[in-house]
Amino acid sequence: MNYPITLSKQFLKVYNEGPLGMAIIGIDHKFIAVNNRLCEITGYQEEELLQKTFPDITFPEDIENDLKSAQQLYDNEISHHDVEKRYIKKDNSVVWVRVTVAIVKGEDGIPQYNLAMIDDIDAKKKMVLELEKMNNDKDKFFSIIAHDLKSPLATLAGISEILVEEINDLKRDEIKELAEVIQSSTRMTLNLLEDLLDWSRYNSGKIAFDPEPLDLNNIINELARLYRLNIAQKKIMLSVKSDGEIKVIADRNMIYTSLRNLLSNAIKFSKIGGDICIEVEKLEKESLPEKKEIETTNSNDMSNSHNKKNKSFVKISVKDNGVGIKKERIDSLFMFDSMKSTMGTDNELGTGLGLILVKEFIEKHKGTVSVESEPDIGSNFIVEIPCV
Repeated sequence: MNYPITLSKQFLKVYNEGPLGMAIIGIDHKFIAVNNRLCEITGYQEEELLQKTFPDITFPEDIENDLKSAQQLYDNEISHHDVEKRYIKKDNSVVWVRVTVAIVKGEDGIPQYNLAMIDDIDAKKKMVLELEKMNNDKDKFFSIIAHDLKSPLATLAGISEILVEEINDLKRDEIKELAEVIQSSTRMTLNLLEDLLDWSRYNSGKIAFDPEPLDLNNIINELARLYRLNIAQKKIMLSVKSDGEIKVIADRNMIYTSLRNLLSNAIKFSKIGGDICIEVEKLEKESLPEKKEIETTNSNDMSNSHNKKNKSFVKISVKDNGVGIKKERIDSLFMFDSMKSTMGTDNELGTGLGLILVKEFIEKHKGTVSVESEPDIGSNFIVEIPCV
């Protein structure tokens, strides 16, 4: 390797065998020399890097700042450039690095080349970013939870005051009506707390995945009884369609929580006198062979139908004719970053956390959840899980 300056043997040893990536970069931004560690960091061979400029391997969003700092070095505005940035590796993956650049000038003071030291900080940086995200998520999460807990608890407090102060003047029907509101608010609060606990336990790895034989019809009937008061209050017509007894091997708590959230949302966003239909059916879907089987199959025969398998799925749809969802909102329904409190048609509150749980729990079963919806027409949430 030829260097633009004479390097001592000791420096060459540090340069080639040191823990940091090192590079000599020309004023035209081209790599003049690179050490072994930089090749390891970027995934390129030495001869490949020497055909590139540093912007060639820099993440697009980081290039402008790099070029600006390089110009400041040339103009003597700064003595060195020290920044955390991203490289695009040869395999197109992204790696975080810390780059320190100093300029080397000739005796006439004219810049000749740059000396760069590159430290791979990818693992540490990603951990920091993840912690920052978790902290931001936590703040947002508890802000929403606090807001949504306040409403039903305020309702309970208000009704309790009425009962204490006016119990002797209230008629039986009025007491019954207040009791129903208490029950509804209590159920809303309990559901919210259940989702909170489930989400917390799931993300801390404390929820075990414990599949067992389940009859889905039994779970749906249980949920229909659980929400009978909410359904009656909004005069909703609930119908259940099923292809007879349908059993799956699944985690009961996860499936119960998922369907509870879907039914709760359907009730929440149904109008007074609306319709909700829960349909359960067994499907046969064509699928490609498993990976090991593909490896032993002639690639020229992959398009033949005998190389495909039929796989059984259970499809559960929860359909309502309520307010529906705007198209631009659908893609973010199952994303934590987009979670927000949304009012129901009867001022019911919710965090959106339930749908996030649905997605995580169904995907744990190697299943899928999707939604079809149009504003003012209604929504259809569809869950598919494979039969084992």
